[in-house]
Amino acid sequence: MHIPFSAIAVAAGMLASPYAVAALSERDIPADIPVSSLLSSAQAHLSRGETTEALVYYDAAVARDPSNYLTFFKRATTYLSLGRTNQATEDFNAVLSLKPGFEGAHIQLAKIRIKSGDWEAAREQFLLGGRTHSSQDILDLNGAEGASRLGTAAEKDGDWETCVSQLSTAITVAPRAASLRESRAHCRLEMGVLESAITDMQHVLHLQPGDVTPHLKVAAMAFYSLGDLEMGLGQCRKCLQSDPDSKPCKRLFKWQKSLTKTLEKASKALQNAKPMSAIKVLVDSADEPGLLKELEDQIFALQGEGLLPTSGPVELRQRVLEMICQAYFEQGKGALTLKIMRPRQEAEKKMAAINEAYEVLSDPELRSRFDRVMTRMTRPPNQILSGGPFQGGGHPFFFQNGHGGGQKFQFQYGF
Repeated sequence: MHIPFSAIAVAAGMLASPYAVAALSERDIPADIPVSSLLSSAQAHLSRGETTEALVYYDAAVARDPSNYLTFFKRATTYLSLGRTNQATEDFNAVLSLKPGFEGAHIQLAKIRIKSGDWEAAREQFLLGGRTHSSQDILDLNGAEGASRLGTAAEKDGDWETCVSQLSTAITVAPRAASLRESRAHCRLEMGVLESAITDMQHVLHLQPGDVTPHLKVAAMAFYSLGDLEMGLGQCRKCLQSDPDSKPCKRLFKWQKSLTKTLEKASKALQNAKPMSAIKVLVDSADEPGLLKELEDQIFALQGEGLLPTSGPVELRQRVLEMICQAYFEQGKGALTLKIMRPRQEAEKKMAAINEAYEVLSDPELRSRFDRVMTRMTRPPNQILSGGPFQGGGHPFFFQNGHGGGQKFQFQYGF
């Protein structure tokens, strides 16, 4: 058998350098290689897990013999392994055009349809592929379809747990059904299972790459519901990358940037022990609305647009409220300290007077001196000498003569 030198050169190059294999294209394959050899090479690459290289050989084989339905079928299954569902569907349809009734193509199309939640189309393809209504494939389809209906009905009724449970059953069979994932995300969000809700919406992003709505929902849920500012802003940037002219993406990005800047300003003020500065940016004033008002307005708008649930936790709002409480607490501590210190100082002065009086009354010499002073003070006004007991400090207290012996002292002070 004669093998062209050009084919040997290509094969040697591919074996010598792994980078050459990665860069392989249909142009690199000599035109005189038989289709059977192309198919053998494709199968060899598949056996080594080199799916992309196998596709190059299948492309060359299809180009040289477009009437071979088996080549289309093999290329379609290779597309499926790479997740390229649209190209696989086209090839399976090409197979049926070349060989109507080919059961393998019908079964593969049914599996594609069922994963997308297209129940009727999947059932039709299964039946065309030779399955019966009692076959396991159709029984699984029926179960998933029923679960999807129960789940969407529970969503409308606000039965979030049933919604999540039933839709999870359906999604196991139909993982590419974007509508089911969106509904489950909504129910999970209403239940407060935020991370799982965001995971569902991220799947929707991959299933609907041209739609900015999933970007907006993920950005809103991450930023407001989870309080993850970086994740929210990052998703807004992806939204703008997906559609640079999207007004909803621009608006949400502007909102989130502004809130982030104000939050950083308030946080810095609290860290620097300037609670009044934090209050000025967090709470409404006569000059401008505070951060809390802006946040509430944005949440209300996003809820009205279906980007945030009307119930469930909003972590960012809670964080702002806690900052406001902290700011007011820090601001009030100074005034509270003064309010507490004044009566304390007054009490200390009164206790000092009591101690002074006790020392006088417990010392015979000082007590005698005190009695003489009090005697002078009880004389008629014109005979009283100027001054009084304990010149230079203390609060007045009164001595009364007792009856029947002994003396009785009464200290009067106003706490």
